[in-house]
Amino acid sequence: MLIFFLGGLQGFAGWYMVKSGLVERTEVDHIRLALHMTLALLILTTISWTVFQLRYPRKTQTDYPSVNKAVKFFLVLTVIQIIYGGLTAGLKAGYVFPTYPKMGTHWFPPASVKMFNDEGLMSLLDFPATVKFIHRWL
Repeated sequence: MLIFFLGGLQGFAGWYMVKSGLVERTEVDHIRLALHMTLALLILTTISWTVFQLRYPRKTQTDYPSVNKAVKFFLVLTVIQIIYGGLTAGLKAGYVFPTYPKMGTHWFPPASVKMFNDEGLMSLLDFPATVKFIHRWL
């Protein structure tokens, strides 16, 4: 039932994303794009989890709790990286600093500090240089 609900939610998120653009301009809102992509990732994860539970029922508890914590930590980092990939694509932030490993002549884009002071936490989602920095170094 959850998979069908997520499928409907994905359809709504797709409509919501397309509604943000593609009429007057040829692009969509980057946050809505990342939301749509994150829901797709959640659907894929839910389907995979369901298939694995049906195919390989859990018989014993794992004896390696530290490995479980490490796997969960890296999964969370991977999901954040994928979300920031969507934000980077939506903002076209890949074109901001085409140099690597530095961003221009700096390790951290100086304009990001000013934007963070002006906009606060929203600059972590809206300012292309900051989004690219997070995506690049995460």
